[in-house]
Amino acid sequence: MQAVPRRRDFVAPRHAAAVLAGALFGAGVWGFGSMAGATIAVPNAFAPDSLRAMVGYLAADRLQGRGPGTPGLDAAAEYIAARFKAAGLEPAGDGDTYFQGFEVTIGVRPEGRNALRIAGHDLELNRDWMAYGFAESSAVEAPVVFAGYGIRAPKTHYDDYAGLDVKGKIVLVLRFEPGHADSANALQAQLVPAADLRRKAIEAREAGAVGMLVVTGPASGEPDRLGKLRADTGYYSTGIPCGQIGRDALAKAAPGIDIAALQKRIDQGGKPLGEAIVVGDADWAVGLAKQRTRLRNVLALLPGLDPHHVLVIGAHYDHLGMGGENSLAPDAHEIHNGADDNASGTAALLAIARDFAAGPKPAQSILFAAFSGEELGLVGSGHYVKQPSVPLEFTTAMLNMDMVGRLRDRKLMVYGTDTAKEFNALVDAANTAGPKFQLTMKGDGYGPSDHMSFFEKNVPVLHFFTGAHTDYHKPTDDAALVNYDGLSEVAAFVTEVARAVQDKPLTFAAATGPAPSSGDGGGSSFGSYLGTIPDYSQDENLKGVLLSGVRAGGPADKAGLQGGDLIVKIDAMTIGNIYDYTHVLKTHQPGETLKITVLRAGALKDLQATLGAPKK
Repeated sequence: MQAVPRRRDFVAPRHAAAVLAGALFGAGVWGFGSMAGATIAVPNAFAPDSLRAMVGYLAADRLQGRGPGTPGLDAAAEYIAARFKAAGLEPAGDGDTYFQGFEVTIGVRPEGRNALRIAGHDLELNRDWMAYGFAESSAVEAPVVFAGYGIRAPKTHYDDYAGLDVKGKIVLVLRFEPGHADSANALQAQLVPAADLRRKAIEAREAGAVGMLVVTGPASGEPDRLGKLRADTGYYSTGIPCGQIGRDALAKAAPGIDIAALQKRIDQGGKPLGEAIVVGDADWAVGLAKQRTRLRNVLALLPGLDPHHVLVIGAHYDHLGMGGENSLAPDAHEIHNGADDNASGTAALLAIARDFAAGPKPAQSILFAAFSGEELGLVGSGHYVKQPSVPLEFTTAMLNMDMVGRLRDRKLMVYGTDTAKEFNALVDAANTAGPKFQLTMKGDGYGPSDHMSFFEKNVPVLHFFTGAHTDYHKPTDDAALVNYDGLSEVAAFVTEVARAVQDKPLTFAAATGPAPSSGDGGGSSFGSYLGTIPDYSQDENLKGVLLSGVRAGGPADKAGLQGGDLIVKIDAMTIGNIYDYTHVLKTHQPGETLKITVLRAGALKDLQATLGAPKK
């Protein structure tokens, strides 16, 4: 299941994936013989032992956590394709293959000039300082001024930039927030959201700064060490050079600046310094280049009696590799096997495909889709809906399985039941055979998984989910912890729902009202609500935020925003990407009216929107 996207790079040769996958099959891991002749020697497609074998393969250490650009991810793709072929399904990818390829940016790397000189002292990259992945590649010559923690939090009445003129300057700011080491500090707790590094960079830029350097103060209780150059939630630039400098390097370059004393003044006083402290003149250049790799969706078609109506059943098969910033154990450089997320959903997908392929011929054609790039931000499913194997107007519904391997107490969540008027009754009716599930049925089609890409294109969706757990996005999400009897029952239940979906026309229902969870279109964890639906698969080189739609009756809808609009400015703030946009929602309150400038049909248009309150 997708969280905040993080990326890294390694482009694996196609033959490396084939060799690895062939070795695993050839070694008789599943007792199926060679990859080309792989068959499932079980009488029941949903047999727990069969599902155990599939999850065991996908979540094995040899597949390296199925991270983007790794041989393990390619081996998983070959494995899925082999099982689709063994079931007799038709290839539905590019060029009569099972694979639909697409390119993604998965990281950044230093390229060109990277140099920092402060007060005549040359500092060494990766020893004395480092660039952040969201830095703008550019060079600046400007004085450096200390700006406290670099935080602006109007709701808390805290503003490190109050009384400071930082226009045309590089700001030096402390990491974290005042009182970071004191969990009982009330101010600290209120300022944590505003201490996000990207948010600090945006605040610095909006205050007129031309760069931001960050230093770890000794009172923070955190080690003073440089991190690794990471893409940091998507490689989108904040528009200014940004990076971290070590305390020792800062002390060498500016011995007159006592960071410990300055931090103590702010922390103990509970308020910003309110004065400009000059560190020295700097000559700073940051050079970063994007790293690209190619990923593959794995697509197979089972023709039905009615080829002009197609049901999509999907699950993502990628995961986090060795972890990284998406991991909830970010300091653990270990294999994240992703057994529940989402080897479980992929295994269920393969079992369902096997069951349908055994006959009889389904009422509608069925496209079985194993998506890649979900953990990077629904990239694979986003690519599919833009270049579908079958026309989207033929797509009757999309059923998504993401984290379906930890069934507990018979509890199964089915989200998206509000996306078609018939869904609630249909799903409830399918819950009759055998021990019934305790179903939670609710929600529109927004959420952090691949069904959202389809819902944004007006396709009814259902998302099956057995619930969160403490191993989510951690190295401990292993195959031994999957409930295979439960996974078998969930896969069989989804199959019954899939059969029922084909028997009755569906009436699509768009989302209305405030969003109930995180994100603006998919929900709102922000202070305000606009009701836009960003197109998360927009071209990364497109400046602004492209909308795929708006929620009916929401503030954006009332203001006249619509799908296809490109938001380029909100009030005085230029919107370069989704992070600028969410920054506005985080820093403005319900009831405020904002001028939103959009590019529509090649012309700029100004609209007025009054922010609403998110649904609790």
